[in-house]
Amino acid sequence: MGRRTSTFWFQHDAKTGHFFGITPFITAPTGQYDHNAALSVGEHRWKFELQAGYITPVVTPRLKLMLAAGVTFFTRNNDYGPARQSLAQDPLGETQEWLTYDLTPKLQLRAGSFQYFGGAQSLDDIKLNVSHTATVNFKVGLSYAVAPGWNLLALYGRDTEVQNGFREAYRLNFRIYKAF
Repeated sequence: MGRRTSTFWFQHDAKTGHFFGITPFITAPTGQYDHNAALSVGEHRWKFELQAGYITPVVTPRLKLMLAAGVTFFTRNNDYGPARQSLAQDPLGETQEWLTYDLTPKLQLRAGSFQYFGGAQSLDDIKLNVSHTATVNFKVGLSYAVAPGWNLLALYGRDTEVQNGFREAYRLNFRIYKAF
């Protein structure tokens, strides 16, 4: 699935450390989709997501609170499964809360939680009984600035509550990213 985005900054004050932005995501159905396969790379539908995020220092400029909330809207997949049914999905909500602490100008410690909720599904306009999701997970990690704009990120996390989904006993992520 192709995904393109750009953040619109309504507050971007590096001097005070206050930031507020809204990011729209559009995910196009570009992956391979096979309605007969139990698992496909593509979903055969569009997704439209809107996220808002706020960052502010807490007590000291080295300790920051990051808050984010988002909602994802889905178009129908009218070719779902071997019977080629119509799959619809209600909006899926998400919230995130993070505390970060700058140990050094290049090394940052972080801890946060994620919550996902909603997203009930229906086939041919008949609601599935256990289709909505409710997930809570926690993560801790470190990020390191290896060069201006380039960061390494390591996160460890686990789900603490899962309703109608797969429970992750643990998650370990490593990421290299470029901040623009």
